[in-house]
Amino acid sequence: MRDSLTTGAVVGLGLPGVRLASAQDSTDEQTRNKAAVRRFMESQGTAEYEQVLAELRSPNYRRLRGGFENLAANAAGSELAEAAQPVRTAFPDRTDTIDLMIADGDRVGIRFRIQGTHEGNFFGIPATGRSIDIQEVGIL
Repeated sequence: MRDSLTTGAVVGLGLPGVRLASAQDSTDEQTRNKAAVRRFMESQGTAEYEQVLAELRSPNYRRLRGGFENLAANAAGSELAEAAQPVRTAFPDRTDTIDLMIADGDRVGIRFRIQGTHEGNFFGIPATGRSIDIQEVGIL
């Protein structure tokens, strides 16, 4: 309702210097945001990851929750945490595949699949050589 009133006032009063956002502007922004998230996801585990992160991450970026945080919390303060290897070392062949991506304004939601082989200590869980296939979601 508020947006309708604002639009009516701008159109009716002919306010100078006010530009209305079109549906196309919104679609273009969402397309750009989805491309940025895809680029971020595809750079993980590569040599260009830090460069891509520096380009895409905003100055006020805050990570609210990371993947496998429950395992990290359970291992915190113990020898399990000290023995743990980074996720990409514990699962050296890890791949993340985006199954679904939706955008709304400056937020992009993704559902993705993590697959890999457990070849290193993972928060106290010794290597098993078994495959993992995990569904995860993220909002960026």
